[in-house]
Amino acid sequence: MAALIKRVRRTILLCRDLFQPFQQREIVLSRVGNGLCNYRFLAGRANQTTNGEQILSALHVEVLSKTPNAFNEKRNISVEHYLSDIGVSLEKVNKQLDISRLSLDRVKGKVGILQGIGLNKEVGSVISARPSILVIKDEVIYSRVKAMRDVGIKPDALMYVVRKSPGILTARTEETLIEKVKFLQGLAVKPKLGREEVLHLLTKCPDIIASCSIASLHDKINFMEKVLRFNHHQLRNILLKQPRVLTFSKEGMKAKYRYCYEEMNASCNSIARCPRLFQCSLKRIKERHLFLRHVGRLKEDMIVDDYGLGVILSPNEKIFAEKIALSSLEEFNDFRHSLSSV
Repeated sequence: MAALIKRVRRTILLCRDLFQPFQQREIVLSRVGNGLCNYRFLAGRANQTTNGEQILSALHVEVLSKTPNAFNEKRNISVEHYLSDIGVSLEKVNKQLDISRLSLDRVKGKVGILQGIGLNKEVGSVISARPSILVIKDEVIYSRVKAMRDVGIKPDALMYVVRKSPGILTARTEETLIEKVKFLQGLAVKPKLGREEVLHLLTKCPDIIASCSIASLHDKINFMEKVLRFNHHQLRNILLKQPRVLTFSKEGMKAKYRYCYEEMNASCNSIARCPRLFQCSLKRIKERHLFLRHVGRLKEDMIVDDYGLGVILSPNEKIFAEKIALSSLEEFNDFRHSLSSV
């Protein structure tokens, strides 16, 4: 018994050193007494004790079971607690996975991989966004991380792209990334995109890595060249300033381009120099343009250049209304409501 107590103390002290006090701790001990059996414990405050386990109670360790089956039933609850403790939305995970079938050890392993990338506070949000990360084999995730490192994505950038687009770890990144880099470097833009510029583009819009196929990229580039008629210099500027255009719908881009070109008298070159207009809704563009006309800040025949587009599309409603339109936020809101009621 004395030997057992020493072993228990050593194990508990070791676990105290390895884990934060508030975290769930799984402890596996073996005991030789009246026959050989395994004791499995989950750290926590114990309310009840049994004769041979007073020492564990004194150390605030709760005995969950002496049999693997009973332990595993409670282990599933600990998976939920563990995920909840690190900020995972159980509601989102439950929509895609059966949490009761997850192994706590494997879940901790996935969290360890994400922390190894540099994610700490963000682990919960990353798993919530892509719960399937929890069931992908470790070696597959490692291969995808390695693929990004191999093309030259730096550690800080790697952490950013996974946080912004967790789908990178669930897509076949290891099979497609090199081809995407080659495709972007080979684009007919002037001057050609260098490798560092391509990496900047991918880091700025990691969805290109996660969800764009080579075919979809080729289709979008062809659309901007043939339909929107951007030349090779303009196309290069657009990609570096707003790489997300490669993920936008062609219909939406065409409608915004047409409105700016036909209604706002903005030239193709001005639009190319202010590509962030493509991330704004057409409704927002119209509301602001028409309000400037309404208050007399824009005349019907005035030409809007790239600077003007950028100013009009400033993100803050109050600044736009007061500094750009020289009006008030209240008047701007009233005008918007009048448009929506028409």
